[in-house]
Formats: sequence, structure tokens, C-alpha cells
Amino acid sequence: MLIQRLQFITNWLSGEFFSNKSIENVYDNVSRDNKYDTSVNFEKRTKGFKHILTHAKLDQGSVLDLACGTGAIEVALKDRNMHILGVDNSSGMLEIAQKKLKRWKNITFKKGNFMTVDLPNNRFDLITIAHAIRFVP
Repeated sequence: MLIQRLQFITNWLSGEFFSNKSIENVYDNVSRDNKYDTSVNFEKRTKGFKHILTHAKLDQGSVLDLACGTGAIEVALKDRNMHILGVDNSSGMLEIAQKKLKRWKNITFKKGNFMTVDLPNNRFDLITIAHAIRFVP
């Protein structure tokens, strides 16, 4: 299992850094068959985000999660009384996030590049970006 996980991560990072594929295409590929969530240990990440976000004393308002992926931050915040907008460039990642969080009406998702996406409201009480800061020029 560990070798398969390392091979998956190596292929994912090779695609991201050394291929001519778009980032959207790379993440659509890694999201297939839930391999991304397995390789990054989704439950552990969500638990970590939940712990970190307890320091953000927000119980209402709005959150913008840039490059939301499969929804780890959304899961960590889902029970708070706030609107959460997750933005991601990958349809595959968004599809997984939407399935996980379909019963929470306070969470919406939008497909788009977080650097250029048109946001419905330019005011947010919290903006997060977990593992995509490397894409900011």
C-alpha cells in the first residue's frame, strides 16, 4: 500500500511540475477513484483543519476557500453557522466535494481559477488557501 501511495504521489507531482498538462487536467486525473483523498489522508487533514480553525472564532459570516479540492476545509467548518464558498479549477475535485457536502445548504462550490474567478461577494470574514499557495505568482 505504501509503495502504491508513493507511486501515486510521484505521478501526481510529476504531472503537476514536469508535464505540459494543465493543472485542471492533472487534478481531474488524481481525483479519479478517490485516490487523491486516500493519498493525502482526507480524514486526518480535515481533523487538522478543524483543530486549526477553532482558533478562528467565527461562528457566523462567510468563508472563501480557494483551491478547495475535495472539501477538507468545508468539512471542517460545515457545522458552523456560516456560508462557505469553495472554489477550485478541477471538475473532478469539485464533484467529490459536492457529493460529500450535498446536504449542507450553507456550502456552495464554484469552478474556476482562484486567481481570476468572478466572486459574487468580494467580502469574506475568512479566506483560506491550504495547499495551493505555490500557484500564486
